[in-house]
Amino acid sequence: MPRYLRLGVSGRLDRNGNELTPLSLNDVNAAIELFKQEDVKAVSICFMNSFANPVHEQQVAELVRKELSEIYLTVSSDLLPSIRLHERVSTTVLNSYIGPILNYYLNQLLGRLSEIGFNGVLLIMQSNGDVMTPQVAREKAALILLSGPAAGPGAGLQYVKARDQDNCIVIDMGGTSFEASLVIGNPLVINEGEIDRHKLSLPMLRIHTIGAGGGSIGWIDKGGLLHMGPESAGADPSPACYQKGGRKPANTDANLVLGYLNPNFFAGDSMKLDMDAARTVIDEHVATPMRLSIEEAAAGMYRSRLY
Repeated sequence: MPRYLRLGVSGRLDRNGNELTPLSLNDVNAAIELFKQEDVKAVSICFMNSFANPVHEQQVAELVRKELSEIYLTVSSDLLPSIRLHERVSTTVLNSYIGPILNYYLNQLLGRLSEIGFNGVLLIMQSNGDVMTPQVAREKAALILLSGPAAGPGAGLQYVKARDQDNCIVIDMGGTSFEASLVIGNPLVINEGEIDRHKLSLPMLRIHTIGAGGGSIGWIDKGGLLHMGPESAGADPSPACYQKGGRKPANTDANLVLGYLNPNFFAGDSMKLDMDAARTVIDEHVATPMRLSIEEAAAGMYRSRLY
């Protein structure tokens, strides 16, 4: 968000929620006019002591809803009535950032389910491993930001419970990331995390992530240092060794060259891996530029994914 769209307005409540300075409606209206001119799609409202008394935030929200009825709005005292301002601002902004995207997705999903006559109950996974209705997800979109691997620890716990255990380590490896979580009786829940150095102060499972997905692409920066991800080969075109048109070296290609994968028995023997294709892309994009052998380059990719 550009700085010129981060606007302050006059008004102040003390830490107990008592009004010290009335809210300036002129400042609020001026901000709304700028948002109209800039075609802003989402707005966050966050005042210092709104955790003690949300009255000023609610007054601003009422004006925003009236003048910008189509906009996505997040009010910090509704989402996270917490005393810590920095974390509350960051979480509120993240909610407004993801909100319009999630709304569009849910509209498409609900429309498609209606077309096919779905009569069940749609529930959305939260970052803490619980579920919520689509309506709650629309309003509190930040609750899903780390929900991708959130079902894994619970599923792992159910698996080991059938074997009279309640402790386990759960691993979830996808195309772009590798998640590990520890379950001790129950999945571990924390109330604060980060997304690209932005604070997120909502309940989430304690899951550690590294950029080690099978599709994570190896690349060299301007200083000549090797990195893995966050760009991914994805399912299409996928790693080069899948023989689907991939032209960049991915983690799976490095694992194949290093012998960690069997080229003749992969995915339950459902497909063969192309060793020559993996060696070619690693040689072209990593080994030759860094003056390394193909095996040394693959080993560098393997080690780089851990940092």
